[in-house]
Amino acid sequence: MSSSTWVDSYDFSAFGTHKNIVRELTEVLENRQGVRFYSSHQFKKCIPSMPEDLLGLFLKLLPDLEGIALELGSGSGIFSHFASIWMEAYGIEKRMELVDYATQTGHMLGTNGNKNPDFIYGRFTPTGFESNNGARVSTNAAQNASLFYGFPWPNNFKPITNLFLTVAPIESRLVLNLSSTFNMYGHQIDLERRCQGLSFDYSQAPYLIMQKTDRFSVN
Repeated sequence: MSSSTWVDSYDFSAFGTHKNIVRELTEVLENRQGVRFYSSHQFKKCIPSMPEDLLGLFLKLLPDLEGIALELGSGSGIFSHFASIWMEAYGIEKRMELVDYATQTGHMLGTNGNKNPDFIYGRFTPTGFESNNGARVSTNAAQNASLFYGFPWPNNFKPITNLFLTVAPIESRLVLNLSSTFNMYGHQIDLERRCQGLSFDYSQAPYLIMQKTDRFSVN
């Protein structure tokens, strides 16, 4: 398998014992999630999470990667595939063709000692998610997830944050991909008005990491 120049030169040693599987997954995603995939007509509205950006994100989140990861609007599944190296990962997506595509990527990888993520054809709600294909997944995944991830569009920012605020346990984190033109400023002011004990970390651009601290409460 050929890899891009940045993958060849990237230092994966910071991932310790997981460095080989992280590199292999990066190569698969970088080659599979190419220009032709995103320019094809059925996926034009799918903006990908970039593997290179996600490597930096997961390095920042280490060593606290454990439990359940839940990707809200998983698209082609890049985040979920990375999360599955350390966690039990689920992706929820309303477009069946993207669910199929993300699942096929997992089949290309095999297990490699970790469980491939489960991709659910359905949609998330303020209290969890609804499956459209009878996927075998715990109905308590949202209530037990320690890591949430989403790409905020104007029409799904509130559903994503409301799910996190309503059911996520204390100390859990919500990562928002802000690589689009989404303006977070006014939304953060509103969240700070509605909640106490919610931290905002912008240090890992293009991501915002929100976390419920032990002082969290909704006003």
